[in-house]
Amino acid sequence: MDPKKLRRSKRFPFRKRVKFGPKTADHIGHTMNFSKFGIQIESSKVFNPGTPLVIEILDRLSFSDSNTSQITFIGKVVWATRGISNTSTMGIEFLTQCKDIENEYENVSY
Repeated sequence: MDPKKLRRSKRFPFRKRVKFGPKTADHIGHTMNFSKFGIQIESSKVFNPGTPLVIEILDRLSFSDSNTSQITFIGKVVWATRGISNTSTMGIEFLTQCKDIENEYENVSY
């Protein structure tokens, strides 16, 4: 089945530095894109599907209501690909609500 047909909302480019990990955000990567329900992360470290992750976005969002530049939320790996080089990607589904990311999505989707 075509993965694009499974998507519940449109993806938008979203390049931000992130830290992530199962219990603490110990690994470094960056986002590739995001949608209303999740985010794609590129990194040298990937986790298996089903793994819950703590994720910290280190760069300020364009439409954030927060005064802080760091946004933290919980997500779950829904797919992962390991690249031939040192870079791999993961699709992360949001498990906790994050108002700043919701604002970002609402502003870029219109």
